[in-house]
Amino acid sequence: MFKQIVNSRNVLLFSWLVFLLSIILNYIGLSNICFKDYSCLDTLSLLISFIILLVGPFAIISSIIFFFRKEVFFKWFYFSLVWIPFYLFLVFISPADNGHGGYVLPTPSTRETVTLIGPIIYTILSLLIILFKSIQLHKKK
Repeated sequence: MFKQIVNSRNVLLFSWLVFLLSIILNYIGLSNICFKDYSCLDTLSLLISFIILLVGPFAIISSIIFFFRKEVFFKWFYFSLVWIPFYLFLVFISPADNGHGGYVLPTPSTRETVTLIGPIIYTILSLLIILFKSIQLHKKK
């Protein structure tokens, strides 16, 4: 049943829907939701930006994997099921203090660094998994 519901087309549609809705909320409707309450605007803006950073690479990779075989998709999907909770855990346990920067530019906090580097690592690992699984299946032919 799980493999009938979770397929490359459903994951592609869901990820792009969430990604586009996050962008629309962030850039068009955010001020209408909070009614110029700046603490609300800051909180929602950070949350939606985090969702964009989390779902953006997922949507892009799901667009790529849509054209691959089922075995490649499920290998990547199971990796994503492990990566996303692990990434969220790392973001939430990382300290949110300001970095000890130089005189001109302060360094970002550890949480900001983890938040920005996580999607890059996810994208690289996803592409490597897709590549290796595709090569493995191609050799079996």
